[in-house]
Amino acid sequence: MEQHNEIDYKRPFFDGENHNVIMEDGKTVVLEPFQDFSNLVFVKCDFSRLSLTSCNFSGCQFIDCQMEYTEFSHSDLSRAVFINSNVSGSAFLWGTLYQTEFRGCNLNVARFNYANLTRIKFDSCKLKNAEFKGSVLTKSVFKKCFMDNCVMSGSNIKNSTFEEISAQEHPWSLYGVDLSGSKFFKCYTEHLRAVDCRFKCVFFDQSNLWKSKFYSCTFSHSLLIHTGFNESKFRKCLFISCEFEACRLRVTNFDDSIFEHNKIAVSSLESADFSSAIIFGMELIDNYDGIGTDFPFFY
Repeated sequence: MEQHNEIDYKRPFFDGENHNVIMEDGKTVVLEPFQDFSNLVFVKCDFSRLSLTSCNFSGCQFIDCQMEYTEFSHSDLSRAVFINSNVSGSAFLWGTLYQTEFRGCNLNVARFNYANLTRIKFDSCKLKNAEFKGSVLTKSVFKKCFMDNCVMSGSNIKNSTFEEISAQEHPWSLYGVDLSGSKFFKCYTEHLRAVDCRFKCVFFDQSNLWKSKFYSCTFSHSLLIHTGFNESKFRKCLFISCEFEACRLRVTNFDDSIFEHNKIAVSSLESADFSSAIIFGMELIDNYDGIGTDFPFFY
């Protein structure tokens, strides 16, 4: 993300009663809670540490702006667009961000808890240590984002797309999240944590989820192809009518998991551990386990 020298920003000034900013056209805009800013275009403005709660920012554009630790809670940011802006540490609690877009933004430590984020799009953003607790993220898009230490808890993320997501330094955590109908393309994560999550009709393709941990998760009617789960742990998970094709499952543990009518084909299964799994039908086609047995059991 491009950074600007401090002198480039339009900074708010206090007139004794309100904080104000002078726009590109010379118009003075009051920056206080409960204001209507709909469809305004803010360029190189500094809103850092201001309280802008319960405001109407629908249709606004924020270009090259500074908004560190800004309070946007309870505000309407529907169809707003943030471009190359620093929004780190800001709060969007209980906000409405329907069809909102963030492009090339720093959203580290931002909080989107209990917000309506339906059809939101994050493109090439930093979301390290960001929080999505109790949020609605249906039909959302996360593309080329950094998700280290990002926490999604109790959220509805159905029918969403995750493309080229990265979390390598710290785990991306999912707790009680519904990801039904979602797609994962070319994602790379290390030590992903997923607890009590639902993966129904989910599609994984060309991704690598190395050393991930899945606890009490349900996978049903999902397709996983060309995806790596090497050294991962699936504990007390349920797999129903899922297909693994050309997947990497080396040294993967399926402790106390249940399989019903699944298929694993042309996949790597060296030292995979199904010894405590309960299996009700498993179609195995041309897999490689390194020792030539019909089914890999690692003791």
